[in-house]
Amino acid sequence: MQGPQNITQVLTGWETTVDARFFTTPEGMFDETGLESDKSNPNVFFVTWGNVGRIDNTDPNSETAEGDLFYRRSTDSGVTWEPERVLSNREKSVIQEKEVESFASPDGKTIYNVWLQDEEEFNATDPDSGVDSWFGCVDYNISIVPE
Repeated sequence: MQGPQNITQVLTGWETTVDARFFTTPEGMFDETGLESDKSNPNVFFVTWGNVGRIDNTDPNSETAEGDLFYRRSTDSGVTWEPERVLSNREKSVIQEKEVESFASPDGKTIYNVWLQDEEEFNATDPDSGVDSWFGCVDYNISIVPE
């Protein structure tokens, strides 16, 4: 049996995590489709989460806001985890990214994500302002090189 692990590695007093989502790979249909991506790999797990921190981490009285989204993958049933990766980072203090939902391919080499993005100050001339839903795909076959 394995004890608990700090998967997010948040160790500062001015930041915390929210909306952690743990998900596994679904059962594939390789026998029907013949696609390599439909071969089930039940040893692959993922976790996604958002962070919440002070808008100004040098001011202990600063307001907090949800910020960026992250993910990690384990290919050995959670014994070890690949390095943390950024799923979404707008690098603007008025943007909050939150409530990520994710789905993995059966082989564990692709994840599909959707999340809310909320800009505190709505600007009618900026197509990225206001509340919107965003989609992202992570393909380990082409875009992720293990560190």
